[in-house]
Amino acid sequence: MTAFYNECDPFPAGKLRRLIERERITPGTVDDRSITEVTGDDIKGHNRCHLFAGVAGWELALEIAGWGADPVWTGSCPCQDFSVGNQDAPGIGGERDLWPDMYRLVCECRPPIVIGEQVADAIAYGWMDRLQADMEKIGYAVGFAVLPACSVGTTHIRQRIYWVAADAGSFRMPGQSTAGSAGEVRPGRAYWPVDLQSVIDSPYSGRDGLPQPLIRSRRDGLPDGLAGLIRCVGNAIVPQLAAEFIRSFMECQA
Repeated sequence: MTAFYNECDPFPAGKLRRLIERERITPGTVDDRSITEVTGDDIKGHNRCHLFAGVAGWELALEIAGWGADPVWTGSCPCQDFSVGNQDAPGIGGERDLWPDMYRLVCECRPPIVIGEQVADAIAYGWMDRLQADMEKIGYAVGFAVLPACSVGTTHIRQRIYWVAADAGSFRMPGQSTAGSAGEVRPGRAYWPVDLQSVIDSPYSGRDGLPQPLIRSRRDGLPDGLAGLIRCVGNAIVPQLAAEFIRSFMECQA
């Protein structure tokens, strides 16, 4: 199994290479170009593809969830054009709106499963509507949920959209319709039914009974080389929460 990691920031890209050298993450290719320069041919031949890879948060989430060797893509598109923290956020069409490039690569390679994350504020800009329309147009079913980081024991809210798109010919989302012949499945949409009680009951609370940040040190489950990287962690997903979302999808396909 090999992975393709695309990360244009030299600092996390270097960390990815060292994590591969230490055998802490799936071996493969680290591509430090802009996603606008990446082509489908660059990705072909890899079981996993992590776009906007950061410091391998999605790679860790897949491992926590027990994903295995099945092909999968992940991507957390830049949030600056949609974040409430940016008072001049331009929304769709802004310089950091890179979903069109991720979508271009999906169209070229047709991965069976694509999983991603975005700030919840992007919903107001129509970001999720666009993603769903794009993916349904090429035959994928889409599901998503808005989940806070504090649901797995962090001290911050950090609302994020977690979404998954699956080839509708092979997978079915909850509530997805079947039409025409017995084998014909229509792409559909689902607001993902994550069992939040199981998330709340997960073993990530602090020793004193109070919620603690997950991304703090190696003791919190991060591989060697990820601890203390504040520059990278600030934009990272919470892997434990992403893993709960992944597990929910896996259970629906079992």
